[in-house]
Amino acid sequence: MPIYLLFPDPAVRDLCEHRSVAERLVGTKAARRLRARLADICAARKISEVVAGSPKLMAPGQIVFLLYPPHRLILEPAMNPIPKKKNGELDWDAIDTFRVLGVR
Repeated sequence: MPIYLLFPDPAVRDLCEHRSVAERLVGTKAARRLRARLADICAARKISEVVAGSPKLMAPGQIVFLLYPPHRLILEPAMNPIPKKKNGELDWDAIDTFRVLGVR
């Protein structure tokens, strides 16, 4: 099953879906890497398959992908309830829908 991305507002959607908007807001290099990371994520069946961008798990429940410094793509689970392992940690590989919080 593919990974789905949701956007909290039109501004974030425009940043992620329109190259000209991304280039204006984060620069050409970061915009190119943003498009690549989004394509990688959407092509993956689970988030652990995405290794480009050196993903890091951040608290509370966010995953961050490096773009071109200083920019980072930030996602959070968008499932309710969020799948968890028996030990209470998030089961990142069982999450198939993420909310794009933005690029910072």
